[in-house]
Amino acid sequence: MKKITLAFFILLSILAHSQDKAVLNLANDNDYATFSVFENLGIENYNLFFTGEDHRYPLSNSDIELKMFKYLHQKAGVRVFLLEFGGGMAYFINKYISEGDSLAKSVLKINLKNSYFNLFDNLKDFYDTLPASEKFSVKGIDIEREPMYAVKYLELLLPNTNERIAADSIRVHIDAIKAVSEYYSDAQRNWGRYDDDFDFDEPFAVKEGFSPYLTIEKVIQNFNAHKEKYAVLLQENFNSFSTAISWLEVYYYWSTMNGTAQMYLYRETYMEQNLEEMFTANPTLKAYGQFGRCHTAINREKEECSYYYFNALATRLNNGNHPQLKDKVFSCPIFYPASFTFRKETKIDKDLKRLAKETDKNKISVFAFDTAKFEGQKKLARRFNAVIINNLQKDKSVDGITGEDDSFVSDYDFHASNERLLLLADGGFKNYNFSDVNNVLKTNFKNQQQFIGFSIAYTENNGFNTRSSVLWFPSTESKPNDSTTITIKGFAASMRYAKDVLKSKKYDLNLGIGYGFERWTNTVTETFTDETRKDVLGNNRTTRFVNPAFFMDAGLDFNVHISWVTLGFFSRYQFDFSNRRWRQNNVIVANSPAFSLSSYTIGASLGFNLEL
Repeated sequence: MKKITLAFFILLSILAHSQDKAVLNLANDNDYATFSVFENLGIENYNLFFTGEDHRYPLSNSDIELKMFKYLHQKAGVRVFLLEFGGGMAYFINKYISEGDSLAKSVLKINLKNSYFNLFDNLKDFYDTLPASEKFSVKGIDIEREPMYAVKYLELLLPNTNERIAADSIRVHIDAIKAVSEYYSDAQRNWGRYDDDFDFDEPFAVKEGFSPYLTIEKVIQNFNAHKEKYAVLLQENFNSFSTAISWLEVYYYWSTMNGTAQMYLYRETYMEQNLEEMFTANPTLKAYGQFGRCHTAINREKEECSYYYFNALATRLNNGNHPQLKDKVFSCPIFYPASFTFRKETKIDKDLKRLAKETDKNKISVFAFDTAKFEGQKKLARRFNAVIINNLQKDKSVDGITGEDDSFVSDYDFHASNERLLLLADGGFKNYNFSDVNNVLKTNFKNQQQFIGFSIAYTENNGFNTRSSVLWFPSTESKPNDSTTITIKGFAASMRYAKDVLKSKKYDLNLGIGYGFERWTNTVTETFTDETRKDVLGNNRTTRFVNPAFFMDAGLDFNVHISWVTLGFFSRYQFDFSNRRWRQNNVIVANSPAFSLSSYTIGASLGFNLEL
């Protein structure tokens, strides 16, 4: 009985000290039981809520964003869905969600990937189920970084007739708005959403004969010069038109800061001011948004996001003086163990790797922090209230946000592991110049010499890579005459350092440099019938020469990973920095034929990879 009692208390102790964790149910339903971790953190005491995503995973991110909003709507009274986009997109989303507007729907479908459009489709379904007192709105608080929405909004505010246009001084600019709007709608249809050719941001990018950027810049200048004429034209739509122009003015001003620290800081300041104004106008407001993770830390950490003074949006609000926002910002980041950036993130936050191991593969879990038990969580706990670990191996969605958009999720988005250890068998050839050796020794050695060997490599997707190799060159012989046989053979050992330039789960393309040691042996065996010419032991006379070299090389490795099997190809050129003469008994033979170990290498590898 005592043993049972002791075991019971040990179990209670373990449970009492275990970390609060739940595997999230992200189905588009009304079951929020797995979200109870957040209730234990007192979410009712907060007014502004953020989850922080990596934008490259739209399918699973949308699942989290939808379910989190629905949960906070029910449990915390959240009535505003925040966008990390501007007012133009928010206008069309609100029109679609609240009114089912068909034009707004078509604008969104043209400009959004399916994964993101489906998020708003599901939000509309949720909105339609709510009583009037629980309806919500969508607010875009960011710079209008997708100006096609603002341009389309401007077009919709124009009258159907040109009768009220007072003069040609604005007529051409009104038509230019229609031209750019129609152009981008067609461009999105024909080129594909977010195609590389779809680039509003390049001031001098000429598409179909004109620059959309410069065209709208002219529209802004014309509006500011002739507001009274636009007021006559637009009448009751003038204020809305002026607001949309201001969105574009902010965008154009922000674009001039490209490449500066101000570009990042201005954007955070802009969003900060918008949220403060929103909460000032409605002190009882509660809002939620899923933004890029760098915007969502409630306290600053210098190493995070590579900005020395980024001073994130949530940090500004949580530590500011606004009565509804100071110490009232709740933040929960999402980390992705299968992401190629996860290894870097674990260097900043030491306990992330353990949390990843506690999250089952292809599951998404939420953790409350336990800094008393886990020292490595202290930095996380200072910046966030909880953490979500998205351990999906592919960016899959559930219930409603289907995999129809998988083409957008390129294979670098999720992969089996950030890091691999490769054990490879190598084979190929090096191409040398044996001309001087052949001329002097009357041999016929081929320039291409085959090798076999093995490599041990460490690879990190889109990161730093190393490869250690040992190669052997089988013996090759030549007979300059009936009594002489000359044999050559060699070996090489090298270390290479490279950078993977692909973000792929299946492929590595490593560009790098290396150094190593290579040595060739030249054995000359003379066969005599005259016993007096043999050595003291009566054997044929054998003389050995060696040609050692330290080298550096540069080149590329290409690897294909198929499950745990890796197939590779490599090509390099090595530079011999040593004396090219042969040595005997460690002494350079001055009149020996020159033999440079400078060469190019072509080879292939086959072996196994072990996920780390």
